[in-house]
Amino acid sequence: MARRAPSAVAVAGGTAAAVFLFTALWATWARMPSAAAAAAAKSEVSLPATAASTRELRRRLRRYGNTFPEADVPRYPLLGNVNVLTRLHEIAARIGNVFNLELFVVDVLATGGTISSCYERINELAIETLASIAKAETKKGLLGWLVKGDAKGVDVHIFFRRFTFSIICIFIAGADPNQSAQLTTCRADIETIVAGMGDLMLPRAIPFTPFNIGMKARARFIRVMQRLIDDRRARIAAGESFPDVLGNLLNGKMSDGVPMTDAEIIDNVIGILFAGYDTTSALLTTTIHYLTRVLSPTDLALIQAEIDGVHFDGDIPSEEALQSLPVLDALMKEMLRIKTPVNVVLRRATTDTVIAGAPIKAGTVMLTMTGPTMLDASLFPNPETFDLARFLPGGPGDAAPTYAYLPFGSGPHMCLGMNLAKLEFKVFVFQLLRRYLVEAGSAPSVK
Repeated sequence: MARRAPSAVAVAGGTAAAVFLFTALWATWARMPSAAAAAAAKSEVSLPATAASTRELRRRLRRYGNTFPEADVPRYPLLGNVNVLTRLHEIAARIGNVFNLELFVVDVLATGGTISSCYERINELAIETLASIAKAETKKGLLGWLVKGDAKGVDVHIFFRRFTFSIICIFIAGADPNQSAQLTTCRADIETIVAGMGDLMLPRAIPFTPFNIGMKARARFIRVMQRLIDDRRARIAAGESFPDVLGNLLNGKMSDGVPMTDAEIIDNVIGILFAGYDTTSALLTTTIHYLTRVLSPTDLALIQAEIDGVHFDGDIPSEEALQSLPVLDALMKEMLRIKTPVNVVLRRATTDTVIAGAPIKAGTVMLTMTGPTMLDASLFPNPETFDLARFLPGGPGDAAPTYAYLPFGSGPHMCLGMNLAKLEFKVFVFQLLRRYLVEAGSAPSVK
């Protein structure tokens, strides 16, 4: 029997489906960095993308007002099923004791604390990073958005990502320099995991999509972490101690008295790496733009005078001296307000309630838009204008209402890495302005 030719409608439908699938695959694949770029750990989250996300948040504010329609949030298998970032509402009762808040928030700057023990190395990495940028840019010792010839400048974001990722690896496993170095080699896989988080709508089984490639990168990272954990457990059993985050996770017991499993430890290390380096590198990149193109000469002179007035021997100021610089602190706070790296925080309602007239049912996951809140003119006058004096001692920023200024969230779920991020910012800007003349080049900054 002769085979009947497909109808015109069937052909058109089949072609449309094929074109749709090809277009979807190509669109997601085009957003992934090349294999060579991933291998070199150069995949970037561009500043234009950040600007686009901010515009989208503002568009939704205009459309929906201060409250959005009720919606739930998808799970993030790339980060893991027991991650403190994605399922805190379900595991907080068990995991809270292991994530000792004193380690991260209270005692981190005390003598011998985890972050305090990293202070010298953070300074060394900042100095090394600045030297690398200067070498890539010019031999005259000038740093900033400068250009070679008049064609191109240095993408400082790449250098900042290396800097912040190295620091978070030291924070996690720095009690053993060899292990923190091994963790540092995984930056390409972590960036591939992050890149895959934007394509959760496509099935994970489809090959060559960012999500599928991200899951493979996750599998590679798990193998590396499992070797580190096995080595640590054996050495802990032999009597060694490791005063870092990984050591804390391995030694701690949850509220039910049960230690964390290896899978739980790995998922939460991925979460800390994900949250702990890209945000700070984005803030430092934006700060370079503001130092070279936005701040007034008066503001720059005030910051420079304060930094030049710190007296110390060698290359590294004391931690106490760095933390007692009010102008540098005001610069950091205003940068976090006007260009916060994280625009939203997630919270789950524990009871039925009403917010701004919108009924919220218990169990609803809500996006609290902290970024747009810090750009609200009723809370911060002239919110789009950078104002260094806003957060100087006695400035108007101190008079802002409670919960108006939330670059790190607030309450029990405040960002665990807050103090580390603040220290990285202050160390880097201090070493930058102490050692280099920062100037704008002829090439435009990326906004």
